[in-house]
Amino acid sequence: MSGASLGYRIFRYAELDSTNDQAKRLLTGAISENFIVVADKQNAGRGRSARPWQSPKGNLACSFVVSPDVSQARLSDLSFVTAVALQEAIADCLQSGPEPKIKWPNDILVSGAKISGILLEVESGSMAGRPDRPNVVVGVGVNVGCMPQGLDRATTSLKELGANQGAKEFMNNLSARFFAWYAVWQEKGFGPIRNAWLDHAVGLGEEIKIRSGNDEQTGVFEALNEQGALILRSGDGTAQTITAGDVFLM
Repeated sequence: MSGASLGYRIFRYAELDSTNDQAKRLLTGAISENFIVVADKQNAGRGRSARPWQSPKGNLACSFVVSPDVSQARLSDLSFVTAVALQEAIADCLQSGPEPKIKWPNDILVSGAKISGILLEVESGSMAGRPDRPNVVVGVGVNVGCMPQGLDRATTSLKELGANQGAKEFMNNLSARFFAWYAVWQEKGFGPIRNAWLDHAVGLGEEIKIRSGNDEQTGVFEALNEQGALILRSGDGTAQTITAGDVFLM
């Protein structure tokens, strides 16, 4: 089935600066339904905290654009919606291989190595016919054919792990799973998403380190609350609610 028949449009490009930036440009037009921007190559991709994201040809660079009818406070849920869909799509590729795990809030790791990233951005404009709803642009990068070089962390790719699925085929699977989980979220709220996320969480029940700027905290990753925040149990027994930061496994 085509994207149009499933209620969304797909805009494909050979090369872009950033699929998120192109999605924002398209939002200035008369688009009235959910859509996806896909690029074979991305020259100025970025991750969280404006970190550069390498997107050579053969890897997946895309952005999902949705306009949910929910409160502003719930928009960050979409980071977890995307992570659950991405974990499933990657697991489909690996089949009997190692299980992809989710590192809070939304990185996917395979055997401890990062294979994908998610960047969620909220746009103040609105789709045509939806003046009261914000747009959410969810950028997704997946190492399909190769992995980035020169980074200070372990990375991997679907090809490195023995999968033979190309970026386009992977994109088709991911988009189906994303919009399926998006529908569950809109109908039933964050609860089912939270449960699915926890089923594949890495570090849950274990000691972790969280770094935010110059601040570091160590404790046991105890839970994920109803707003998607990480509950960290410190050595003195106090529980801290973490809403932002980088997780390091011990």
